[in-house]
Amino acid sequence: MLTDRIYRATYQEQVYNILEKMILTNELPPGKRLVELELATSLGVSRSPVREAILQLEQEGLVRNTRGGWFISEISIQDVAELYDLRKLIEVYAGKVGCLDCPEEIMSEMKVNAGELEDQDLEVEVWRERNRKFHELIVLSCGNKKMHEVFVRTMKSLWWCSHVALAVKDRRRLSILEHKEILEAFLGQDPERVEKAICEHIETVQNNLRKEGARMGFVLNRI
Repeated sequence: MLTDRIYRATYQEQVYNILEKMILTNELPPGKRLVELELATSLGVSRSPVREAILQLEQEGLVRNTRGGWFISEISIQDVAELYDLRKLIEVYAGKVGCLDCPEEIMSEMKVNAGELEDQDLEVEVWRERNRKFHELIVLSCGNKKMHEVFVRTMKSLWWCSHVALAVKDRRRLSILEHKEILEAFLGQDPERVEKAICEHIETVQNNLRKEGARMGFVLNRI
């Protein structure tokens, strides 16, 4: 029956959202094995929605399947470098195109979002989400839906990295200044300035990840 399919889909979506959040916040760290029965029991659902959720996570690259079972995907130094290069390419292209013809609703949301980022009293997780949204709005501004889809997947793969970068002293304050420069360049409809501001921001994050990751003793499969 149709209602049965909706019922199962709702459970699958709920399980997916829970597992995705646990992965992105590092509660389920890279290399962690996922056992369907254990997850189903702890979440109070059957194995079917758990299996469907895991398959969806695999499609997004957050989970991998081996002969030994399901595992949270590991990420190497090379993976991180390549993902940040991809992110930079996407944001620079989107920013240079979008700043010249940005929809008003996206522009308004960028301004509000940038203002919220200036609140250093925001909880870290809330601030991280506002930061992610700011960069997503840059990509949305160019109107390329496929590029946006790739960007979302890329940011999911890099989400756990942001808490490492934020561990650098005074990072939030400096990041606010970098976001203000990006926004001012965007509002000024200056593609070259937009490119420079985005590149400097992302390259700073990359450098902080290398330094802080080394200081915190991250192993190869983490950063």
